[in-house]
Amino acid sequence: MTYCLGISVKQGFVLAADSRTNAGVDYVSSYQKLFDFSLPGERVVTLCTSGSLSMTQAIIQQLGRDIKTGTKPNLHTLPTLYEIARHIGQKIRQLQEEDRPWLEKDGVDFQCNFLLAGQLPEESPMLYLVYSQGNCIQATPETPFLQIGETKYGKPILDR
Repeated sequence: MTYCLGISVKQGFVLAADSRTNAGVDYVSSYQKLFDFSLPGERVVTLCTSGSLSMTQAIIQQLGRDIKTGTKPNLHTLPTLYEIARHIGQKIRQLQEEDRPWLEKDGVDFQCNFLLAGQLPEESPMLYLVYSQGNCIQATPETPFLQIGETKYGKPILDR
């Protein structure tokens, strides 16, 4: 099972993810869970993924394709990290809407979550969790970490 962790620190943020997947319908033992969409010297945009591998792969591919083709808005044109988080949420909802009838018909779980960490010009480094429903929350000084995947393993240690 996937475990991803994002922690806000004074110098920025730390993202960590394992590469294991569920032995369910995907039948894949490992897969990339960390993705970098940064523009050196201009913006840092990094993502961690958990949940349905088919959903996360499709969304990552769409985000990359939008950048490559210049489709706007995209991760390189949105002016704030919050707007990027909302944009990722829209992509999740769009794909779920397209695939929902077929996935539900076969009882396939299509939930997915993203950690978004980055820094845009004139913004402080920020960390967001984008839920499968498309909404998001931001890490705070009181709770400087966010987790996705099998959080039961890391949360007790982080709470200490």
